[in-house]
Amino acid sequence: MDILRYSWLTSLLPFLAAVSSATPIDSAWDVFDAVEYRRGDAFLELLSKDVRTGVDQAWNTLRGMALEDPVLAGAFLERMGLEIELSRLEPMAEDDFVSLLLGSVALPRHGEVVSESVSMRGENALVTFSLASGGSIVFDFHWEDTGWKLTGSSLLSRLFQPRGG
Repeated sequence: MDILRYSWLTSLLPFLAAVSSATPIDSAWDVFDAVEYRRGDAFLELLSKDVRTGVDQAWNTLRGMALEDPVLAGAFLERMGLEIELSRLEPMAEDDFVSLLLGSVALPRHGEVVSESVSMRGENALVTFSLASGGSIVFDFHWEDTGWKLTGSSLLSRLFQPRGG
């Protein structure tokens, strides 16, 4: 009898683990952690399918540009605020590149978040972190498959758009 009870519990644990971080606020904190610890793999997993497709396309375009027009690719990387040798791009995995990008983002520390709120409409959620400085960070999420996926944020804009003119 005990074997059956434990076997049932063991099969339930993965489900419980998924449910434990199933809120939009939990997903927003996961984004914070991925940025803070420069975990490109975790960050990519948090993106919606559409956003992820766009990131994948941008990554492939950048790698192609590095081969076809290294001067242009170097200038583009410089405008993104990254100092990386073009020869490192070809063998680099996309999540490693995103980890480098995450290093260029200055998010407030966890302790600077004074409140969090969520506004939900159907399968969409808007999460706002209010900061001690008076500012805020807003994350847009959409429910996809089995979790809340990031669809928009000023954070995404800062990461994937070149700086300057």
